[in-house]
Amino acid sequence: MKSKDKIEESVEYILQNKIKKCDLGIVIGTGLGGLVNTVNIIAEIPYSSIPHFPVSKNGNAKLKNYFW
Repeated sequence: MKSKDKIEESVEYILQNKIKKCDLGIVIGTGLGGLVNTVNIIAEIPYSSIPHFPVSKNGNAKLKNYFW
């Protein structure tokens, strides 16, 4: 599968998971977790559920994408 096709599949997955329009999307792992307490989050998607996103090699299964 070409990179462009992988990106389009990832985008389609995100759009199907309540993300229609947002001002900002950010991946939060360690160190920035407190940031989510200061913004109005409209959706949260576990990083590992998005097709073609790489799996964390440090064992951090808590990585999520937040959209606001």
